[in-house]
Amino acid sequence: MRPLDLQNLTAWSLDDAEEFIYELNDPRLQSDLEVELRIGDIQEFPETRNVAYTMCHQGGPALIVFAPKLDDLTLGNIDAVLRHEIAHVLDLCYPSLKSTLRKHYSGVPPTTELFADWLAGLIWDEHIYYDDDLIQTTDVTSTSKRPRHLGL
Repeated sequence: MRPLDLQNLTAWSLDDAEEFIYELNDPRLQSDLEVELRIGDIQEFPETRNVAYTMCHQGGPALIVFAPKLDDLTLGNIDAVLRHEIAHVLDLCYPSLKSTLRKHYSGVPPTTELFADWLAGLIWDEHIYYDDDLIQTTDVTSTSKRPRHLGL
């Protein structure tokens, strides 16, 4: 099993996200992002595909919680899951983000999960796919859109 440097991986991804937000040139979106990371308990992730979740508290840092099984995933999974969760952070912490993006882009998805995949693809210029376990991945698969039964 390879050691995963989640702090550095997240820091690089957050830099990309912050640069994207800055380039939107909307003063409502210019506060610094604070994100805490933690590895959760296995009980928080009952299904194979459950590998992370995000919360954003008013006035505090956002929180991304990863499943202990994160080290067992492919790098494509880890990249995609991290990007998807950072997109959730942006969506939750910047309530005006969707309206700002609608001024610049057509086809902004209205639902939370589709929006997170779409935004991650926009920021990192790499599409989010789903693998056989229905976990996000940057590896090309036959499932190129979030399956409806996972919730949109």
